[in-house]
Amino acid sequence: MAHNAPIHRMPFWIQLWGLPLEYQNPTVARRLADTAGRVITVDWDDVFPETSS
Repeated sequence: MAHNAPIHRMPFWIQLWGLPLEYQNPTVARRLADTAGRVITVDWDDVFPETSS
């Protein structure tokens, strides 16, 4: 069993917290996620967005 096997790709989940309401939409979510690498999918729940106060 190799303990030092290189990892070339690894999917992960990113949450975006504290976005202003005008930026809370699937298009902006995809653009922000694209900055981290190749996006597989954007899981968007189209309910009323909330910001923390």
